[in-house]
Amino acid sequence: MTSEPGQPRQRDLPMIAVDIEDDVAAVCGKMDSRPEPQVVLYIRGTRVFRDSLSFNRLRRHGHLTGKQPIVVSPSQAIRTLSQTAGLPSFGSVREAERWASGPGWIPVFGRSVHIPWLSPRSLRMVTTVGVLALLALGAACVVAPSATVTLRPELGEVPVADYEAVADLAATASDPATGTLPAQRVQVEVTVELAVEATGSGFVGDQAAAGVVTLFNLTDADVLAPSGTRLQTPEGVAFETIGEVTIPAGPDTFVPVEVVAVEPGEEGNVPEQAVSAVVGALSDDLAALNNEPLAGGTDREAVVVEQDDVDRVDTLVRDLLAERGLAQLQEAYPETGDNPRLLFLETVDTTVLETQTTPAIGEEGQFAFASITGQVGAMSVSFDDVQSYLAGQMMATVPSGDTVPPESVLFNVTGVEASDDAEGRTTVTFFLAASARSGPVIDPGEVRDLVTGKSVESARAALAEHYDLAGEPVIDRAFDEVPWLPFLDFRVDVDIVSGE
Repeated sequence: MTSEPGQPRQRDLPMIAVDIEDDVAAVCGKMDSRPEPQVVLYIRGTRVFRDSLSFNRLRRHGHLTGKQPIVVSPSQAIRTLSQTAGLPSFGSVREAERWASGPGWIPVFGRSVHIPWLSPRSLRMVTTVGVLALLALGAACVVAPSATVTLRPELGEVPVADYEAVADLAATASDPATGTLPAQRVQVEVTVELAVEATGSGFVGDQAAAGVVTLFNLTDADVLAPSGTRLQTPEGVAFETIGEVTIPAGPDTFVPVEVVAVEPGEEGNVPEQAVSAVVGALSDDLAALNNEPLAGGTDREAVVVEQDDVDRVDTLVRDLLAERGLAQLQEAYPETGDNPRLLFLETVDTTVLETQTTPAIGEEGQFAFASITGQVGAMSVSFDDVQSYLAGQMMATVPSGDTVPPESVLFNVTGVEASDDAEGRTTVTFFLAASARSGPVIDPGEVRDLVTGKSVESARAALAEHYDLAGEPVIDRAFDEVPWLPFLDFRVDVDIVSGE
């Protein structure tokens, strides 16, 4: 049993002294003999209540019978076991009565809500959680907007007029007095490849010359000459051995070996005693000499790459580099998007980093191939900087109290003049035809004052009456359950939309 809603808990609690020999059943029986809903169990010393299981049985019995046992004991161990089982526990009867006299019911939105009894430990935990919840609520009120008000003011036309500005790489900020805007050089790296048909004709190697060369051992040990040992003439015509041979210890020992020219063609046809050197690791151990001419090399007529082909493909690939580089530059730095930029195409330049052409001049090939890597760059200014500068220039033409939103400015570049000063610094003077929209200046703080504490309908009416708007104000609430807009201790965001 509990107190009636709205009534305080009783004072002068009945007390039952628990004897040292009393078991759980005996204590439950003593509780049942008392008519009061709350009973103090005074436990000084006991043989039974030495674990939380006994106190759990007391708690369950109280739940079933409508009794609320309250443990009072001078023993901290007994109080701890009791609290672990969920029973209110105190060190004195006065503390228990003070706790029991607190309100058990509180009014909430016109209804009585029961507050369950809690131990001091649980009470401290609930208090801590409550404080943290209040802090979180306060942080949310500061960080998260409780409402957002969007206004679209009525805008007037700012007629088209001509303007002039200067883009300067050395400038770090806009200067409205001189019309100077900070410029940056932007660039992209591009690689392109191209092929043109070869137009030359000539003779190229067809069959490789071959024959026999004698290898001489210059050492007093056997020398192994592996297949592919390189030999050559004084003119640099190279041959390779066919098969592996061992030349016995010398000096003056020798072994003949078959060879073939490294490159096909008539150039490998050499007379006797033309091959005279061993190339590579065995050059100090072996000598070479052909006692017979090496023959069998032939040429054939073929299409070859000539200088005109190389020059032609080089010119075309450079033009293609500039063309594709410009396209990639405009794609990388568009006039729309998150960071729009205005490119001055009159300042575009190309820097070649690497070129490669194959085959070489005179070599056989149906096509001449060229690959080129380079950087394509240009001067540019921020699109937003241009709009802000023009909006500032237009302020002299709009009515007092109005403003020109930079995002409403539309412009076309009608002319560009690039020039270099004595130090080689490039500046760009550019000419623009621009128009915009103008409208009243709206103070967000004033908007908050107009809507705070009002219902959504009243707030819309107040805004529509105070401002000349192109459409109905939009008010989005974070908490739709609250019928009015919060007061100043909550945030109200204001969004001024200047576009169509």
